[in-house]
Amino acid sequence: WRHLAPGRNEKARALLRRSLERENKEPAHWLSLAAVAQEAWPLGQAELAEEHRTEVNAFYEKALESARAAGDRDREMEVAQFYLLSNQLEAARTICERLAARSGDLAARKILYRLYEAEELPEKALAMLEGIVRDDPKDVTQRRLLVEHLLRREDYAEAAKHLEAAIQIATGSADDYEKLANLWLGLRQPDKALTLLTRAVRLFPDNPGFQAQQAMAYSSKRDYDRAAGLAETAR
Repeated sequence: WRHLAPGRNEKARALLRRSLERENKEPAHWLSLAAVAQEAWPLGQAELAEEHRTEVNAFYEKALESARAAGDRDREMEVAQFYLLSNQLEAARTICERLAARSGDLAARKILYRLYEAEELPEKALAMLEGIVRDDPKDVTQRRLLVEHLLRREDYAEAAKHLEAAIQIATGSADDYEKLANLWLGLRQPDKALTLLTRAVRLFPDNPGFQAQQAMAYSSKRDYDRAAGLAETAR
């Protein structure tokens, strides 16, 4: 592809267009040409973006076709990632929905969650995220996303359950403990809050906020003497 040198780009483009007429069943071949095509037709030029995208897409379409014929999931995902990064969201969504339906592909479903969120489809986004966490319960990143989603829906009991699981899997930060303690207190579960806070005080001894939360928990249990003592310590 020496024709990509300055002043010879049209020759490279002509060669690339002719290559589309040739038969090749290898997805990697078309992905390699697609990378070259992005140099021949740069996608960063706003005034030519649509025209250049059409040229480059032709190679990714070939890659997708051959990947599906070969059952090559990894190459199919590469095409989906290109569409995602080039803001062709509908095309990315179509590929990921097909992979998710066919094999329950977790990576495809994670992309779908992001796409549903971007498209403001909260019910679809939540259902997708719940399924991901159910099938990969140790993925703390996805579980934390689920916690935030549930908090926005004011489903505090479910949010507390998943935040507790995230802490158990990955130890948790001081903020995690504080957030979960507040959830338990708001859900009128002072004993759960106190069990959690006992551990938090041991893990984060320099954080006086946990004593204040303990005081709130004891106050809700009407143990006012302990509550007063902890409130004083937290000052």
